[in-house]
Amino acid sequence: MAHEIRISISDEDYEQLRQVAAGRHLPAEQYAQGVLAQDLAYNRFMAAGAAFITEHGAAFAERFGPRPVDGRADAA
Repeated sequence: MAHEIRISISDEDYEQLRQVAAGRHLPAEQYAQGVLAQDLAYNRFMAAGAAFITEHGAAFAERFGPRPVDGRADAA
């Protein structure tokens, strides 16, 4: 089910939103909806990553070892 939310933003922010949306050939409302959806997806992804680390981090480190400081395999 879709929900409608109403927010208040400053005139300056709305004008910037409108300009960016116009540059993408979208209505401001559709662009804002996309930005919100992307932000929420990013937050879900980060939460899932944190949950993975919590659940599997120790086993992963045990299996693959610590990451070298400078990123090279021969640095350890």
